[in-house]
Amino acid sequence: MAQIRIEVYSMTAQADKARNLERFLSFMEESAGRGTTLLLFPELSLTGLPAKLSMAWPHPESLQYFHDNAEPVPEGKSVQTLIEKAKALGLYVCWSMTERDADGHFWNTAVLIGPAGYIGKYHKQNLAGTEAFEVEAGSDPCPVFDTPIGKIGLMVCYDKVFPDVVRRMKLAGAEIILSPTAWPGMDRRLGSLDLMMQYHRWSGTNRALENGVILVDANHSSPAGEDRGAEGGHSRIIHPLHGVLAETGWEEAFVGVELDPQAAIEEYYAKLGVTEETHLRRLQEAQTRYEKRKRLREIAAVNVRFYARAGAAFASDAMTALHARVRTARAKKR
Repeated sequence: MAQIRIEVYSMTAQADKARNLERFLSFMEESAGRGTTLLLFPELSLTGLPAKLSMAWPHPESLQYFHDNAEPVPEGKSVQTLIEKAKALGLYVCWSMTERDADGHFWNTAVLIGPAGYIGKYHKQNLAGTEAFEVEAGSDPCPVFDTPIGKIGLMVCYDKVFPDVVRRMKLAGAEIILSPTAWPGMDRRLGSLDLMMQYHRWSGTNRALENGVILVDANHSSPAGEDRGAEGGHSRIIHPLHGVLAETGWEEAFVGVELDPQAAIEEYYAKLGVTEETHLRRLQEAQTRYEKRKRLREIAAVNVRFYARAGAAFASDAMTALHARVRTARAKKR
């Protein structure tokens, strides 16, 4: 067990991938200069967020922007540039970007690199709003990577709303969860009364406390003067027992803390008066119940869709038949 320094950057990314890459490289150097071990950037912060991005409507311009700026992982040019920088600085770095493969698939992908190079990636599974029109949902389980600084799990933004996501990673041994995020608020003028922004904060805190993990959550920040629908900021580092250790505000900023992840988890169990084995058994029981309910929901959803479509088709055909009989009856009277 050893102390590490974790930093999280609440970044205002631009719709300019080259410029975002320059800022990544610059901030990596600054962060390494402060003795940082692990650095987290927000969701799609390398790719950038297009001006017409909306969770309510799939604008063609946004879709085109994301596809134009996607690249293979880890073979892509930007990823390789960041890998070489991380190796030179001895730094672990995580972010999210749009990825494309040779078969034409597109994902919102979290990437983890470190002093030894590429470590792994994760495709976002739970897509928010119209994101499903822009990228594909991932199908593989959330990965956990065994690194010299601890076992690291990856998720992206809206994934954290679903308790099973972090629970599965905890059951796989995760100690640190990294969550690149692009979570908007309603209106930053509401301050702490902005429930959308608070939902972002509550979800991350709940997942850390439920599972006994360090959770690091990096959200996009908002430029000055942008209020309604502004990105929610409030990037944070969360302790499983003590809650939020450090947090940014709405504006672009970074925060960092020094901690021992394994010692934090040991303290969590000691203070709660429960062994890790007992906690993991309870989590597994909860996961088993969840999987059963999920299966029932899937069956119910299939039946609802089928009978709704069948009912609509029946009603349409019945009306067509009725109209045909009426026309036939009228024709006979003539």
